Amino acid sequence: MYIIISGSNNITLDLAKKLIAEGHEITFIDPDKNKSDEIEKNIGFVSLVGTSYNKNSLIEAGIERADIFVASNINDEINFVATHVAKNLNEEITTINLINNIDNKNIFLGDEFDYIVEFDEIISGNLHSFIS
Repeated sequence: MYIIISGSNNITLDLAKKLIAEGHEITFIDPDKNKSDEIEKNIGFVSLVGTSYNKNSLIEAGIERADIFVASNINDEINFVATHVAKNLNEEITTINLINNIDNKNIFLGDEFDYIVEFDEIISGNLHSFIS
């Protein structure tokens, strides 16, 4: 599968390492050139300096052939817009949105998003798995 990840953070870097090990192709989109350089240096996969809500950045990343789009920016509004643009360019793409602010969850529920995950859910789920 070809997966585009918008926004680099510890969760998405770990995810990308696992997906690459499984044989998937990954491209990161992030506006921070230093982060992009670090990704390429340490992990060795393609990273694009740009904004994921920009049509041209998504086209350069290969959104038309992508199977999955992961929106994981620190700003939920960027994730919201980026996912809409991605879906507009590739109606068949599966989208995953990571929500930073629980108060924004209802904004994402009424739209065409495939999967919505809260950062707090990820952490609490992992903690719960250690206890159960």
